[in-house]
Amino acid sequence: MSISIIIPCKNEEESIYPVIREIELVFDEAKISHEIIVVDNNSTDSTKHEAEKIGSHIRIVDCATPGYGAAIMHGIQKASHPTVCMIDGDWSYNPRDILRLLDLRTDNPNAHIYMGNRFSNGQITNIKFLHRIFGVPMLNWITNTLYRAPESYDSHCGLRLFDKKILDTLQLKQNDFSFANEMVCKALKNKLAIIQTPITLRKDLRVFTTSKIKTIQDGFYALKTIVSSRF
Repeated sequence: MSISIIIPCKNEEESIYPVIREIELVFDEAKISHEIIVVDNNSTDSTKHEAEKIGSHIRIVDCATPGYGAAIMHGIQKASHPTVCMIDGDWSYNPRDILRLLDLRTDNPNAHIYMGNRFSNGQITNIKFLHRIFGVPMLNWITNTLYRAPESYDSHCGLRLFDKKILDTLQLKQNDFSFANEMVCKALKNKLAIIQTPITLRKDLRVFTTSKIKTIQDGFYALKTIVSSRF
């Protein structure tokens, strides 16, 4: 088993070093072959410099096209292994949960996407208040209802594992944060199996920088993506 871990980054100088170090420790301990690809998406701080401190074995690639989805797709294109995992660069996701996704894949080899669900265990205090009370649950409900999902999916969760080959089926187009929702929508539309595991979102390491999510704008784009992908 070999895996490419994609970390999309824009101005993550406060967190990218500990994120990479933790991933390396977890995967070295588990003795799983892996590569880490940091996708710098037009950072204006020292994100690249902090990532480079780890060593030359960390692959750092530039993505000029702005947007979360654009960065992930660029990283996937550069990946050496057929299995990829996407994880945020702000330390909010625990790399040990990637191992749980790998276990899910071992137990359910015929599924297509393996992802976390931040709402399953009720520990959601580290999701922004409006997002956890209204925004994300509403968008999840619309997605799950419109696509007649077999269970309630956390369609905006940024921790997921899949094989690159499914992208040919999905034909993903969104460059922004709605990329994550588009993947779930098109997977459901194409009858691809999605399996989830409960995860707990950690408090990210941002002190001087702020979230790149624009609540109203990104929520509108996500809703537009949900509807347009269905019809």
